[in-house]
Amino acid sequence: MPIENENRETMWDASRPTLLKYQAAGCVIAEFRGDGGFKCLKDVILAQGVSVVNITSRDEHEPHIERFHRTLEESARCLLCTFVNRYELKLVLGSRRRSSSELSVFRL
Repeated sequence: MPIENENRETMWDASRPTLLKYQAAGCVIAEFRGDGGFKCLKDVILAQGVSVVNITSRDEHEPHIERFHRTLEESARCLLCTFVNRYELKLVLGSRRRSSSELSVFRL
């Protein structure tokens, strides 16, 4: 879902469902990392019980998130290279639960 603008209400409406989904599953969210677009939500996220909120500057990428994306892409490439045909890959991907970030990487 594209975000229309970066005001506090719009950003919170886009981020809140993900935060609540993890909390409903019993996960304790101890740390939140984001780029400058999330700066307006820092107080709101702290009020939700997250103890550490790390927001980078407006034009800077968050290094831990960037590394996670690189690792995910490398893992996807390894999977694609190791399976003989696409049918086997579809079986493996269909058998595991995927997050929304994995769905964009494993498009067949």
